[in-house]
Amino acid sequence: MSTSFVRLAAILSLASWCAAASSFTPLSFSGQDQESMPGIWFRPNLGTAATVLPLKTRLWATRESVTGGIALKILLEPGSTGIIAMEHSPFPAGSAGITFHAKASQPVVAVVNGVERSVGTSWTKVDYDWASLGSSSSSPDVGWQFVLAIKGPITTRTYVIIDRLGIESPTFDAAPSLSPLAGPDTLFDGDTMFYGAANLAPTIARLNAKQAIKVIGFGDSVTAGVQAYRSTWAMDVAACAPYLYFSHLARLLNARFAYTGVTWQQFGHGGWTADQARGIVDAEVVANATAGDLVFIEFGGNDLAAGRTIAQLKADLKALIDRVQTKTSQIIVMPATLSSVTIGYAAALNTMIQQIVAEEGVAGIDLLAFMASRGAAFGWAMEANEAHPDLMGHITIAEMIAPILTGQHMVYPSDGAPVPSGTTSGTTGTATGTTGTTGTTGTSSTSGSSTTGSTGSAASTGTASTGSSSSGSASTSGSPIDSGGTGSSTCGLGGGLALVLGTLVLCLRRHRD
Repeated sequence: MSTSFVRLAAILSLASWCAAASSFTPLSFSGQDQESMPGIWFRPNLGTAATVLPLKTRLWATRESVTGGIALKILLEPGSTGIIAMEHSPFPAGSAGITFHAKASQPVVAVVNGVERSVGTSWTKVDYDWASLGSSSSSPDVGWQFVLAIKGPITTRTYVIIDRLGIESPTFDAAPSLSPLAGPDTLFDGDTMFYGAANLAPTIARLNAKQAIKVIGFGDSVTAGVQAYRSTWAMDVAACAPYLYFSHLARLLNARFAYTGVTWQQFGHGGWTADQARGIVDAEVVANATAGDLVFIEFGGNDLAAGRTIAQLKADLKALIDRVQTKTSQIIVMPATLSSVTIGYAAALNTMIQQIVAEEGVAGIDLLAFMASRGAAFGWAMEANEAHPDLMGHITIAEMIAPILTGQHMVYPSDGAPVPSGTTSGTTGTATGTTGTTGTTGTSSTSGSSTTGSTGSAASTGTASTGSSSSGSASTSGSPIDSGGTGSSTCGLGGGLALVLGTLVLCLRRHRD
């Protein structure tokens, strides 16, 4: 009996050791990790202002994964830098290195700190030990950013899926516990986030007549472009201004209606609420708008984070609308991007938007409904950090909201090209993805100036032009909302369990013999 007890104790001790040997910590920053919030902080490097368009790198969350039912899908178009980067929290001492699972639509080479690893069309576990990255287990470091590159040049459309990105300690697990899930992904029908589109008939008439229109963005840190440059560090806030949701929309409208008369103007204030905006709406929007201009009113996230009620937010937005309507009737109210605060108000915000549209005769876009349409976890891939889209996110938003004026149809996720109007819902493909042409190509030219104060405010004007395009027929400074959950998991019992079972069999054999 005592011998059996000793053997059992040894086996349990070994099992405990194996579990410890296979611990996994997701790559994270500011308490937000890539397992629960894929894409947050982990953003594409789009190069410079001259190479941002056409958009050659897109990210979205996909259900095709090895753990958790969610992973990060990367679409690389020809000419993409192939680089996505993430500021990260300190790596745990005593760990083995960085690990992730990956698959691609064609064989590719993943590069970290100059070290290459092959990735095929089936799931591959990719490990980088600290020594190979020029670091050590006792003091692991790869610089202030984790930079993952797909070796170029990228000459054909390529999809790469990354999952279970993190650190294994104290050794790599050769056979971690996985729960693979295949696609396809559910599509979001872009038309379902529009309200009161008929109220924009005067703007559509001006577009068809090729008359001058100014798109004015009036809002909080999203409109100011806060965090838009994340991972594209060659650009600053001012350089990002021509690629934000309202300015890129101007570019898309010029392309769609084949002229260059749509310009843009920016009034963004980091950390501001709609109540604060009431004090400056006359000086900024009313003083600059004309009867033919289109004004976006984008406030709400900071309001809710500051504890203001939906009723108070509605009253403040209506007050802003009333002032803007002294100059133009063409208004789109678009409150609140995705954050851990706003997601709890999703239904109430939708009701509020519809009420404002009915009461004020304006148009409304429920951006939160779009970003959280497949579940909040799937929406972070559009944001640099909570509430703030990066350049890719802004361009994606512009593509998705353009149909309220162009009459085209968009779904998400996609390559950015409009789809036939009969497409209302459905699913995307797996690693090979969708096919089609890019909706807009060419370069942009801007004029005017952009200034950003310490509060994150930004004011700028410009024009947006497109070199060539397809017709599309076939194709806050204040940051109460910049917080999120943490996540970690312990995986890898597969290899440890096998070792335990092997030891148990050996013990039984010895006992039997």
